[in-house]
Amino acid sequence: MDLRGRLAEGILELRSRSAPDTSPVVIIEVPRLGPKLQAEARAFMARLAPDVGWGLVDRHGGAHVEVSALGLRFRRGGDASAPKPTTARETTQLFTDLNRWLLKILLYADGGSPASSEDGDRPTNANQLQAVAHVSRAKAYRFAKTFQAAGYLDERLRLRRVPDLLAEWLSVDRSRPDPRWFARSLFPGEEPLAVLDAAGPTALAGGFEACRRLDLLHRSAVGVVELHIREEPTQFADRHDLELCGRDAAAFVLIRPRHPESVFRAARFGADQTVDPWQAALDVVAHPARGAEQAAFLRDWMLARRSDG
Repeated sequence: MDLRGRLAEGILELRSRSAPDTSPVVIIEVPRLGPKLQAEARAFMARLAPDVGWGLVDRHGGAHVEVSALGLRFRRGGDASAPKPTTARETTQLFTDLNRWLLKILLYADGGSPASSEDGDRPTNANQLQAVAHVSRAKAYRFAKTFQAAGYLDERLRLRRVPDLLAEWLSVDRSRPDPRWFARSLFPGEEPLAVLDAAGPTALAGGFEACRRLDLLHRSAVGVVELHIREEPTQFADRHDLELCGRDAAAFVLIRPRHPESVFRAARFGADQTVDPWQAALDVVAHPARGAEQAAFLRDWMLARRSDG
């Protein structure tokens, strides 16, 4: 059966009929639900329409539905060899601050960065990972066991099912983006990036601004400068002659990351005072102005650079 063609037709039909601010879902009937069809549908939808939910059903009572915008994954019946779906809570727990940092080390060690690792060869066991990441041995072992159990890591710390992993990670941040505040300079006409220069290591360019600085902007442009900051937004604004304001008047978006260590530690894989490319994808994925498209572009770029293809 032409699963991809039927999914593409469903996407076009939904987009022509769906109202704004809805979560459309395309449902396809298949002869028999199984893990290969699920993997094919998941990869296709993540690449072509990450904002559209999808589902497969068969005549034997099997069903599998995923709606990333709602953090929903449902499965009933079907092939018993398929991986057990994770709940939204379990998925969120996978992507803790520590786990994000360790995952980024493994992603970039396999070639997903414009910068090479400054710690040599990629880690192949928890002891090596602990040394590279500067975390405790217990935390490195716990991370390895967690992601091996989820099917995303093998015994030599090689990432598996990477398209699924990145799609799941984007889904978490699409449904729960980092808190943001809007600000403008007290002195009109001042160059916005002067604030970033003055902030030093306490701020990083993120989102679309990071994409621009990394030369990875894909037909998307936002006129404000997005900054990840370590301190309270009011304190940052006071120190840098900014004032908080409404969205329409803003020259800056101040992002207070829920997972600051994975953001600031992984900045070494980006450019000067800029988040790493994958963090930029996480930053923009929920943005209404073609954020999903930019995030998908960065996901494909990351996958293309990996040494395992």
